[in-house]
Amino acid sequence: MKRILALSGLMTAAVISLTNCKQQVVSEPVVPATVRITVSSEGTKTSAWGYSTLWSEGDAINIYHTEEHIPAPSYMNDGMYTLVEGAGTKVGVFEGPAFDLDPTSTYTFYAVYPYREYVLSPTGESSYRYVGNRNSMTQDCSTNNVWAHLCGSECPLYGVAKGVGSDELPSFEMTHLSTLLDIWVRNSTEQKFLVKSATLEETQPVAGQFNIDITGAEPVYTPVENQTVNKAVLNVSGNDWLEAGTGDHYYLPVVPFVHNLSETFRIDILVEQENGTMGVFEYLNNELTEAQATFRPGLVKTVQIVVDAIRTVSYDKISHVLEGIVGNQFVVNNALVTYVYDKGFFIKDNTGTILVYLGEAPTVAPGDLVLVSGTTSSYSNMVQFNKPTYELKASGYQVPFEPAAWTATELDAAGSSPTFAEVSIDATVKVGSSSATATVEGSTATLSLTASTNPSVTLAAGKYNLQGYVWGFYGSKVYMYVKSATALPWLDVNPSSVVFGAKPSASQTVTVASNNSSWTVSSELPEWLDLSEDHEAGTITLTASENTSSDSRNTTVVLTHATDQSVSARVTVTQNGASSGTARDGDILWQEDFTGYGTTLPATATGEHVYGGDVVNYSVVSGGSTTKLYNDNLAGGTAPEILISKGNGSFKVSGIPSGNVTSMTVSLALNNNLLTLTASEGVTVRDESTFESKVKTWYLDVASGVSSLDLTFTNTSSGTNCRADNFMLVAGAADAPVQKEDQTITFELSGPVEWVIGTDCTLGVEKAGYTVSGAQTTVTYTSSDPATVAVNATSGALTPLKAGAVTITATAAEDDTYKSAKATYSLTITDPTVETTTVSKTIADLAEANGWVNATGYTSFSLDGVITVSTSGNPNCGWYYANNSTWRLYQNQSGNVTITAASGHELVSVKITYLTSNGGTLLNGTSEVKSGDVVPASGSSITLTVGNTGTKTNGQANPTAFEVVYK
Repeated sequence: MKRILALSGLMTAAVISLTNCKQQVVSEPVVPATVRITVSSEGTKTSAWGYSTLWSEGDAINIYHTEEHIPAPSYMNDGMYTLVEGAGTKVGVFEGPAFDLDPTSTYTFYAVYPYREYVLSPTGESSYRYVGNRNSMTQDCSTNNVWAHLCGSECPLYGVAKGVGSDELPSFEMTHLSTLLDIWVRNSTEQKFLVKSATLEETQPVAGQFNIDITGAEPVYTPVENQTVNKAVLNVSGNDWLEAGTGDHYYLPVVPFVHNLSETFRIDILVEQENGTMGVFEYLNNELTEAQATFRPGLVKTVQIVVDAIRTVSYDKISHVLEGIVGNQFVVNNALVTYVYDKGFFIKDNTGTILVYLGEAPTVAPGDLVLVSGTTSSYSNMVQFNKPTYELKASGYQVPFEPAAWTATELDAAGSSPTFAEVSIDATVKVGSSSATATVEGSTATLSLTASTNPSVTLAAGKYNLQGYVWGFYGSKVYMYVKSATALPWLDVNPSSVVFGAKPSASQTVTVASNNSSWTVSSELPEWLDLSEDHEAGTITLTASENTSSDSRNTTVVLTHATDQSVSARVTVTQNGASSGTARDGDILWQEDFTGYGTTLPATATGEHVYGGDVVNYSVVSGGSTTKLYNDNLAGGTAPEILISKGNGSFKVSGIPSGNVTSMTVSLALNNNLLTLTASEGVTVRDESTFESKVKTWYLDVASGVSSLDLTFTNTSSGTNCRADNFMLVAGAADAPVQKEDQTITFELSGPVEWVIGTDCTLGVEKAGYTVSGAQTTVTYTSSDPATVAVNATSGALTPLKAGAVTITATAAEDDTYKSAKATYSLTITDPTVETTTVSKTIADLAEANGWVNATGYTSFSLDGVITVSTSGNPNCGWYYANNSTWRLYQNQSGNVTITAASGHELVSVKITYLTSNGGTLLNGTSEVKSGDVVPASGSSITLTVGNTGTKTNGQANPTAFEVVYK
């Protein structure tokens, strides 16, 4: 029997006498829903002069409890307890939910500060915490550097209360889960200096993410794989100069550890000297005792460092920072601030430009010279300083700005490789509720705009000449900071093409947008087309008279800008011809690619072509708003296309004229084979259908006398959407195609072939090659490089011409019965007088050697100083993932991998071992390269792209190892 622990324990039941009924009723206890817990921070270090954690308003702790008599207890997370009393003191009162306790048991309670919703238990993988720093997550100290309390989740506190009875409330004495290094620095030089950072580096993890079990006598720390580092860094800013003979304290939280006494205990102090140069003092200690080398949880360990000699360090050039290992510490001095925005600024020197990301508004302006010190990270495929310290050195310098004129070509290039550039570009700006974007005619990329606040730039919808800084990309989005925006004359129409049926139909309205509402219609109209203008509403309305001819009618309506006659917009107008009896085989009865509709599915439309000029109706039968037009081209057509939603989403076309024919063929582009087709009464959909190269085809039989028909396309999948485009219904010729048989051909080889010149072959002398078995049709043999090895097309005999590697391909021809088939083998011609080198590296080896960080992009790296591996794919290509030690490449982001040999060397062959996802595969041209295949190579480089063995477009081919032979 359990009971609820109330604020003051059990409450006495009230006894009420009801004299008129002569009965006594015992009421239920009134139990408050919350309790208040006292938490002391007396034993935690946060001040330079004593133990004095002060609780702050808004602080919260996590409390758990377990019953002590249970052999293997489970831990109950009682949730968040928020500070209600004691702000600014060492003893706080926290309020939270009451405990559900058994009166026959005693309990152990645990408290963790700060509160974290994701901490579900005080033990196991759900109790992870950051301790100290991880990569760029260094401890930052400013003017309040003496308050380790502000280190938050990087310096957590915990408390344990054991043997708590069911009628008692726990109270907690908090202590640190980390070890707190009290680094006391004394200046024994003859000049003052500023402490910039303190770095502790060990041969074991001392900072990062750990699973922490606090249920034992002492916490147990288990490093989270690939989330811990051996270096803990304290960045210091806003502190006072240390005058000669003075000292100060700096606090660095680290995970508890035991220092290896056979190693030197070392702390590096980075300082700025009075003359502006940076220097390092290396604190080295080889005389620690075992007790001194033990850093326990909750321990505040003072390390006294007397700085008596400073080793001057050179500053980093920006090019060095950009080319360095991401996550390392760098210092750039006297760099020019070129651009400032609300979360950081750009700096440049004579070697390059880099973004300084702060996450808040900076205190510098363009023309300032600054010193920047901190670690780097990768964002949008660009290296940046990530929340470093920075200081103003001087002001008032001229900022050079020499923008290069960009067109769609340069913008598209920026969308496939990291770029920083000063640019001038004409673009159409669209302003949303929280962001602004711009498009450039002829480009598939989108500019994501951030307007300058110094001086301010205001962007509204329209066309502009934008000048500013382009940096980084993500997908098809290229980031640009706008320095200035000059409005350009512009004039747009939507839609830009209109189609009428032959019979009189409703008028169609075109929206006109411009930065000057006094645009004019400058073209003469044919007699069959009427037009009315509404400049206030920004529209033109078009009406076509009936077309009695079987020929279609076409014209173009031209609008001209009011102030710049060179700026115009055009509306193409088409009216279909009248029906002239029975359609002929191949005549298009209905066709639709959704061009001109934007993203709104029309309720009624004429289609791209409707036989006889009739009007068809479009409707969503099921799927609601999720079946709609998308500005995408996954189906293989051009944007837009229709998304037919999963779970029986249906799209219906009504009123298609039959053209008085009895057989028809339906085809459309699809990204997957999920659609079914049903037709209206009198129309039979045959059982035969095909789906090849993203084209789905059905065959229809139409009863005599059916003048029009309806078609309904339904997505039968319960979990996958379908994209469709390029619908077409044609008359006649509806026989299903013959399904050809597969044939399989194989070379009877156990693996790659290697011939040594002078032993296995002689240059210029033909030698019998290898032939295939299983062919049902004529076989032809080809060589990937006839200049290296020529092949007899009929017999497969080989003639080596020089050292190198080739792929020999056998192709069995397609005929009326069989499909084509291919088989390959690789052949290497080796010259024993020429030395070759083989380099083999796994991604795991490269990550360890280069300090790669999980979920971080590395677009280029070296295998051995001669061979370089790189990708020019879009974002996510080239990212390292530690869970399976892969370097990821994506098909739908132009994924590729290039192997390049340094000058003076030539490739012989390449072997890539990779994992595949969603059918992803590597391609050498159009030929599939399976994981572990040896690919012959020649020259200084070879590029393989990511393709797909199925019909998907988002395949992955993720390398785990590379083996390259070169000479």
